[in-house]
Amino acid sequence: MAGTSSDCSPDNGPGGAPSIWLCREPEAADLPSPAWLTDYERATVAKFSGPRRREYLSSR
Repeated sequence: MAGTSSDCSPDNGPGGAPSIWLCREPEAADLPSPAWLTDYERATVAKFSGPRRREYLSSR
């Protein structure tokens, strides 16, 4: 085994409870694609428009 990591373990939250992160979708009509997206993500987001595009970008 190369190693272990418990950084994403639900046991690491306060009191052992999992954390929930919320993000707001930007309200701009046409957001530019961030430069740090992978080539695959750029190709994927290019297929979307409107609310679906904003959802995809905010999930990254």
